Amino acid sequence: MRLTLVLFIGIVFFNVSIEGQTKEITTLQDLVDHAVQFNYQKVNAACNRDLAEYKVKEILSKGLPQVDVVGTMDHYPQLPTTVFPGEMMGKPGEDVALQMGKPYNANVAAGFNQLLYSQEYRTGLKAAKTTRTLYELQEVKTEEEVIYQIASLYYQYTISIQKLKTISDNLVRLEELEKITQLMVEQQVALSSDLDRIRVDLTNLRAIELQQQAMIDYQHNQLKIVAGLPVTTKLALEALNLEAPVQPEEQALVTNQLTDIRLLYTQLELQQLSEKVVKAGRYPVLAAYGQFAYDAKRDEFNFLSSQYDWFNYSVIGLRLSIPITDGGFKRSKIKQEQIKQLQTKNQIEVTQAQVFIENENARQMINNSLTMLEVQSENTQLAKKVYHQTYLQYQEGIAGLTDLLSAESSLRDSELAYYQSYLNYKVSELNLWKSQGVLKQNFNVI
Repeated sequence: MRLTLVLFIGIVFFNVSIEGQTKEITTLQDLVDHAVQFNYQKVNAACNRDLAEYKVKEILSKGLPQVDVVGTMDHYPQLPTTVFPGEMMGKPGEDVALQMGKPYNANVAAGFNQLLYSQEYRTGLKAAKTTRTLYELQEVKTEEEVIYQIASLYYQYTISIQKLKTISDNLVRLEELEKITQLMVEQQVALSSDLDRIRVDLTNLRAIELQQQAMIDYQHNQLKIVAGLPVTTKLALEALNLEAPVQPEEQALVTNQLTDIRLLYTQLELQQLSEKVVKAGRYPVLAAYGQFAYDAKRDEFNFLSSQYDWFNYSVIGLRLSIPITDGGFKRSKIKQEQIKQLQTKNQIEVTQAQVFIENENARQMINNSLTMLEVQSENTQLAKKVYHQTYLQYQEGIAGLTDLLSAESSLRDSELAYYQSYLNYKVSELNLWKSQGVLKQNFNVI
């Protein structure tokens, strides 16, 4: 009955877990929410954070009482020999060798050690806690990177679908034009070379369609990998809403609040503590120790017999260790840590400058994308108008096939260029949010 209950509970929890991971994902927010939990980079970052937590506990344990019990049992087939001066045995000028002890010896001892003072230990504990903070920040940075990757892939994937739709619509128009031209050739009002030109364009466009579909399949698989989804998952994402883009609001850039800068400052603090740990190794170390033991010596193996006594003894004491010289080892280590600190300070300055440049570049890219979107939107409307007019003129025999194919190609190119401009705008927006450190905030990730 108990085994049945355990199996039932296990199956329930397994189903709940699978259901949680196979929740229907239809929006970018769904992808982000899933990725920040199950992305393999995020999972590894969380593991590193847990490792740092246990590292703190490991170092903390060294300052707590260390207690152990040790038991030994020795058998001497031949007793050790001790040499005494002859004067002690009434034989002046001679050495007297005697075998002393018992062939069977047993000892059970309980001992403890307690660290009382160690500057190196105290400073090392601070360094371990700072390491924990470092890994926590690295986890935040990983979350930001995952959000950026998943959003960028999502925009590429959904825009690729829009591009495929445009190509498919062009194929439909060309196939219709092929049918019309076929009838015109049969009625001897069009040349067969016109039909051949249309078929060449159809073949080329079908090849482009296959390439676009392959790109979509690749992006679809990449989305699943980054989101931490099973490879067998079939995403049914909603179409991207191509809402009118807006100019982002001006926002003051506070570099010290950015994760990259905070990481570097935490790394600098850790390096400074590492230097202090080395310096602390020059201080004395004071520890208390003690031992309580039972000892027995026998001529025969009869330690369990109650006829013979076990003798106990105990000892407590203090141990003071004072470093004198290490041949310059600590001095070299200190110099290494100081050089690392100088490198980190330089990296902080470079990173702060890069953040400002990335922020300005992202704003400039957004402005350029907004301008291009407006231009491409107007150009697409004009291309549609030109195509429809040319198509009517072709049916009436006023315009030639060359004009119609050119208008069709211009319409396709303008639509594809509009979608590419919209993708550039969304990626620039992501870059701006990344440089401002607001990716998590804008995607509602706590």
